[in-house]
Amino acid sequence: MRQKINIILLFKDQKGITLVELLVVVAVFAVLGVSSLLVIGDQLPVMRLNSGHAALRGEINAARANAIRHNTPVLLMINGPGKTLKAWYDENDNGTVDAGDREIRTTNLPDMVQYGYGTPTQAGAPTGGPGPFSYSGVVVTNTGTFDLGSGRYMITVTNKGWIHNTAGALAGGCIYLSNTYSKFVALEFLSGGVVVPWEYDIKGDGQWTQK
Repeated sequence: MRQKINIILLFKDQKGITLVELLVVVAVFAVLGVSSLLVIGDQLPVMRLNSGHAALRGEINAARANAIRHNTPVLLMINGPGKTLKAWYDENDNGTVDAGDREIRTTNLPDMVQYGYGTPTQAGAPTGGPGPFSYSGVVVTNTGTFDLGSGRYMITVTNKGWIHNTAGALAGGCIYLSNTYSKFVALEFLSGGVVVPWEYDIKGDGQWTQK
């Protein structure tokens, strides 16, 4: 009985949290939550752009490895508006997708990213081929080498790992990606199969820099 009384006396003088204190705590957490959402919202387009950049680079390198390993050309079709990249084995080596060609896989590219192909006009930019594309003052000219129309581009990787255009000739070019925050990156692929990543205006100098 005495122990029970002691416990009651122990907590008798302790006060709880007042309503004002509780509201202050809630307000602090609300501010922190909004700040976190703003930071995430700013970073999300950049994260998606970098994810698309990495996905394209990985798929081109994977296509090159598959073509050499299986001694069969690989066709890569980039669908900018559809945000997809599809890969097939070109079984009859004719540079087009036929009913008998085996599909390797379809990769969904990140949303909130624009995809294009071509050559920008700025000095110091990577060189390449077709695809009308303009963003952040970077204008891309169209020469039609890999262009299938409607924002689709076809790259053929030969069984030796080289890059061919739609005419079956050795060629190199660039794939450009941009987001709504005017961030611009590119993948330059050389005719020998080497892929070089680029980033635009990272130093604020209006030039391209290798990533």
